[in-house]
Amino acid sequence: MVNRWQGAPQSVRITVLAIVVVLAYGTPVHVVQLVAAAVVAQPNPASNALHEALGYELIGTLREVGRKFDRWIDTRWYQLLLQP
Repeated sequence: MVNRWQGAPQSVRITVLAIVVVLAYGTPVHVVQLVAAAVVAQPNPASNALHEALGYELIGTLREVGRKFDRWIDTRWYQLLLQP
């Protein structure tokens, strides 16, 4: 899988999230809650810190659910409740 965010500055990520909020809340569809989700392959302390700095909340860790470089990896799941 290609990481399209790799190398993107934090300001770009924040801008994209802001656009998502505007687009979602500008629709005629009733939105109960808009959530951004992120799944981070572990170990990745830099990405963990970035998501936490952006306000994402760690909601859980799935153990040994993926393969990367011929070894099993854990994934951390984050969510961010988006406000209009």
